[in-house]
Amino acid sequence: MNFFEIKKKDSKSRARLAVLHTSRGDVETPAFLPCGTKSLTGVVYAKEHKFWGARALQVSTLHHWLDPGDQTIKKAGGLHKVLDWDRAIFSDSGGGFLAEKLVPRLVDPRMRVSDVLLTEEGVTFRSGSDRTLKKLTPESSVQMQLNFGSDAIQTLLFVPPASKGDKQISKALRICADWPARARQQFAKAPLEVRKKTLLFATLGFSFGGKLSENSIRANDAPGADGYAVCGIGQAVAKSEFSRRLRAMIGRLDRSKPLQVSGLGDPKKIILAIDCGADLIDSLTPYASASLGRALAFAGQPGGYRVIELSDARMQTVQEPLDRSCGCFTCLNHFQADLAVMFGKGDETYWRLLGLHNVKFYCP
Repeated sequence: MNFFEIKKKDSKSRARLAVLHTSRGDVETPAFLPCGTKSLTGVVYAKEHKFWGARALQVSTLHHWLDPGDQTIKKAGGLHKVLDWDRAIFSDSGGGFLAEKLVPRLVDPRMRVSDVLLTEEGVTFRSGSDRTLKKLTPESSVQMQLNFGSDAIQTLLFVPPASKGDKQISKALRICADWPARARQQFAKAPLEVRKKTLLFATLGFSFGGKLSENSIRANDAPGADGYAVCGIGQAVAKSEFSRRLRAMIGRLDRSKPLQVSGLGDPKKIILAIDCGADLIDSLTPYASASLGRALAFAGQPGGYRVIELSDARMQTVQEPLDRSCGCFTCLNHFQADLAVMFGKGDETYWRLLGLHNVKFYCP
């Protein structure tokens, strides 16, 4: 049986309904993949995502590698046991965080990275308070994800921010030219029974516009790839430009394969991405917004939403839930006033409550 079955296509866009078969159950698409990495979600546990029907989680390879380590996780029985999660797990390559030197507020100080250097061999950087030197290569990225026991893994790609300009991006692309082949060779070394139950996604850079995008696709889109993962998506701002570039990129891909778009948290852009042909979406926005005291709620027409700011003192008098149509624990048990008072006092219980609500918003 084909692992990716397209059930229905929209006649007015590239949107489609499909089922992605994994060794740990089916994932109906389009779908949002919540984050299962505790150091990034703050106070939402992996298994709690089941409450909202999540069939798969997205995890950060970099963060699980730095703490507690891929070998430790392997000895413990894999990420599924560590996270107490019996459904599918998708992992990234680790390159996205390093390319942007991304250190979100949610990340434990031990995870801080600096002095990122790109070479043909891989990416070197310093990590943690002791500034230990680390190296991430196409081979080690794949092997770590296999050690995690992920159901879908990604090839390593270093995607510089779009602000670096075409010259720097082109240079990075040349340096990474043989990385996809090296990643596939490493994957081919895995035991047959492991390869049979693991999907390999080719990573593509969204910031590689025009000719650069074509080169990136040509280098990464090999017969051995089971699907695609587009990263660097957060670097695009204007919705019109975002839609144009993503549509152009997807138009060059094999549409019989699933497409994942990473780092996309704007609800309206998520809808645009699905219209363009995206099947899977992942983002840290539900948790990052919660940490800042922001909740998302449906409003108006289908697809419409509003952002509720607990920092607004007026919220401390609002005696109604964040969203009357929501059935999450937070909306069933707390008014906006309760949450705003917690936020004002610095009681981080609000973080957990908003996190649970925001995940429900993204996984209806």
